[in-house]
Amino acid sequence: MSFQDVISDSIFFLGIPLRIVLTSIDELEFCVNHPLEYIYWSKEAKLRAEAARDMFLLSNPQILAVANYTIERTPVITKDVLALEALDNILHQALSFIEDNTI
Repeated sequence: MSFQDVISDSIFFLGIPLRIVLTSIDELEFCVNHPLEYIYWSKEAKLRAEAARDMFLLSNPQILAVANYTIERTPVITKDVLALEALDNILHQALSFIEDNTI
């Protein structure tokens, strides 16, 4: 049994919500040639999300794409929106899990 299988089984057994954050999405070939806001139309991004989904037995809403900030220090609205959407999704799921499992 692989490490990913052990983690996936444990998380599933405990009912812990899982999210996968795909980083560096802005480095895909599609994003180099198109604006980042069109990432959801990228076949390459879709294939990476499907690979992560299949590896961890997740559904598509559990796969969150973000662009990395590496050099920039100034806000970039598209990168900010992707990161904030991912963070919002993670926090809502975490709060829901805590509420459902609090006595």
